[in-house]
Amino acid sequence: MFALLRRLMNRQGPAQEQEDFEFCTCDVCMRELRRAAEKEALEAAAKQQLMPGSFPSDGQDAGDLIKDLTHTNFPSRHYPPDEIDTDQIDEILKSHGLYDGQPNAIRYRVSSGNVVHFGPGAEVKSVHHPSTTSINVTGIPLDRSRPVILKALKDALEERKRLAEDISIADVRRAQNSPYTTVRIHVGSRDPKKIMSRLDGVELFGRNVSSHLSTASYPNQMKDISPTERNVVYIYWRAPEMTATATFNTSASAITWCEEHDYTVIDGRTIRARIRRSLMSRFRKIVEIRNLPPTVKDQTVKELLSGATSVSFQPRNSYNVEKALAKLRKDVEAIAGGELRDYREDKSKVPSGWMGIRIQFYTWHAAQTVRDSLTQRRRWFLSGHRLSVTLEEPYRYSISVEPLQYRAQRKILHSIWDAHRDKPLAGVRIITGSPNQDVRVEVYGCNELAVGVLKVHVEGVLKGHLIPGCHSFFELDKKLESIQDIAAQTDCFTRSNDVTQTITAFGDDDSLRAFTEKLRLYINNSNFFGVKLEDSATSAFYLRRGIPLLASVVGEENIYIKAEHPHPILTVRGGGDEVAHMLQWLRDEYIENAKSTEDAESMVIPPDTTCPVCLDFPEACVRLECGDIYCYPCLKHLLLTGITDKNPVLTCLECQTPIPVNTLRKLLPRSDLEDLFELIFDTHVRTNPEKFKFCGTPHCTRLYMLSSKDSTDPPAFHCPSCLRSVCSACQSDPHEGVTCFEWEINQNAEVQKADAALEKWAGRKGKDVHRCPKCNALIEKNKGCNHIRCHCGAHICWVCVQSFPDADSVYTHLRQAH
Repeated sequence: MFALLRRLMNRQGPAQEQEDFEFCTCDVCMRELRRAAEKEALEAAAKQQLMPGSFPSDGQDAGDLIKDLTHTNFPSRHYPPDEIDTDQIDEILKSHGLYDGQPNAIRYRVSSGNVVHFGPGAEVKSVHHPSTTSINVTGIPLDRSRPVILKALKDALEERKRLAEDISIADVRRAQNSPYTTVRIHVGSRDPKKIMSRLDGVELFGRNVSSHLSTASYPNQMKDISPTERNVVYIYWRAPEMTATATFNTSASAITWCEEHDYTVIDGRTIRARIRRSLMSRFRKIVEIRNLPPTVKDQTVKELLSGATSVSFQPRNSYNVEKALAKLRKDVEAIAGGELRDYREDKSKVPSGWMGIRIQFYTWHAAQTVRDSLTQRRRWFLSGHRLSVTLEEPYRYSISVEPLQYRAQRKILHSIWDAHRDKPLAGVRIITGSPNQDVRVEVYGCNELAVGVLKVHVEGVLKGHLIPGCHSFFELDKKLESIQDIAAQTDCFTRSNDVTQTITAFGDDDSLRAFTEKLRLYINNSNFFGVKLEDSATSAFYLRRGIPLLASVVGEENIYIKAEHPHPILTVRGGGDEVAHMLQWLRDEYIENAKSTEDAESMVIPPDTTCPVCLDFPEACVRLECGDIYCYPCLKHLLLTGITDKNPVLTCLECQTPIPVNTLRKLLPRSDLEDLFELIFDTHVRTNPEKFKFCGTPHCTRLYMLSSKDSTDPPAFHCPSCLRSVCSACQSDPHEGVTCFEWEINQNAEVQKADAALEKWAGRKGKDVHRCPKCNALIEKNKGCNHIRCHCGAHICWVCVQSFPDADSVYTHLRQAH
């Protein structure tokens, strides 16, 4: 089964080993298929089709792919592997942006987050723009199908049809032990926040649903925790209450009564009972009961205190509630002016014995002014108590940092916090707990662009520093404890990733410099690689083929053979990742070709052969698929420097055949290959300015595709990193429902000045100038009858400026009405 999934996903042609097994859709087979997809098949696909780290890092996207693969509608009866509907598998992989029918290709997720398809010669074939933001809609019944749900969602957006055009259902999931499902929808190029606000609270299938944004999680991306309602102030204060004092015969009976009746609910209030501590009550016989409602009957309390010898009542926080609410609203209106949007009582977040109101304003500035004003002084109409006023920032993003990383980056994080401490638009909040708990870092503010810029900065710091030249520690199973020891000595923290085979270091600038220097010395002193020469065939292969290639990298003086028992060891000193990758390449070549006489003879080089780069006889030669032979150093130099704006494809210098991607993966170590792909993609973007553009925020690496300015409704790009929104056609602010030409005219100061002068002229003309009720064009009437025909075809009554379909209707109206 594993071999089947590898073949279906890798698309490498017929399986080399035809295993005798059956495949069906029974529960047992499907369960095994899911396990295969999760544990082995996807990893095999990632190695063959995707660069490590290119597979969608969002667990949700990976789960979707697994679900689509394991729920494919295969035939119900048993079939041999060759009769499986592989076209259906292709369509699933295409829908996830992982395959387009060309086996000699590779997928790589570049730094901008895009998945790029590189074909022969590392040519950019396509750029996949993953949907970074989706919307989760919860509360939909289980028995509704996808088409029915999609139609209901579009009907809910009927007033804004443009928002409903691009939405599609990504998946439908049932929550555990719940009769409802959660539907995740993609919104295309539309603003997800607008669609979310439209769908939140809408009634679908007889029930109000809720919606929230779901952003794809990339490494070190902060989570959106912004409030759903903005510019909302919550005000709390103590409600009027009564306090009862009871005296008991003994202190033991008083303590027992407090333990039994503390937090008892009386008339909807949770009371608090405690022993009064004073000089007069040193024998601990007096109990004080607080938070009693003012309307409580004395007899009810006395029955509760039946064991007490005496009970007395005193009012506390006594004031008129209605007058207090009216006075508070009057004060808020005086402070906010005309910015008050909604004012109502809110008891949802109020503890027992408190009162609260919820106030929403049109602007953040008004909400902030009210909050600052109400928290400055006591309120006499509330018995002199202070108000508890809360106001959440409209934009908040959070990320958890593990303790070791926080300790290493504490200095730089606190410097960012200190630099933005007094900034009114955006700031940083660092929330710490116990030493072993994760630290939460928040970016908050009232200005979306300022918060976005600061968010990108914090994410860049928490991303850490990628240490180059460490792939060999993974490929040759070297232990990483020594690197962690070096990090501890330099006050740094390191994190290794076995999938991408990378090491990331965290710390301030001085610590990182010290760590990098010590690590370089350690690698230089401990960078030894060994190959066991087990037999004469292995020795002959490495003497003829391996040593010349290795010597072209590290020099002959760094290669020697140790006469160990029972087998000698070929030892190479230095070279790092390149030597480690070359040794793996030589092992694979030896296993595949070295024992074949035909392949050995094919490596014989004619004496008149020249390298196309250096024009000399090739040494440490490499033969390409086209048959041309290069020196290894020359070919590597060609691959790393052969990309230019005029020549974005790597081709053979002799025959101009594109160099296959598999050859690039074979010849170049992982770090060089990743750098090459990044260079090719940057060149592709730079040479296609009419198709791509990087986000304009400093340090933001997101990329978006441009659309035509002639579009009547160009889509907007909403950057998930810096929160910036731009029109994908004219790169200005989004202008939904307006063409770029119309928007540019509206934003042109000279045009606006001319329009203002035209309106002033029309005002001076008075009744001689009106606007057409159909096309809004200005019309001046200096003579003639009151029937006016506009150039748009409308027939207008000049007296009441009403439009009619034809001239007869106008004259009938004039005779009857005027």
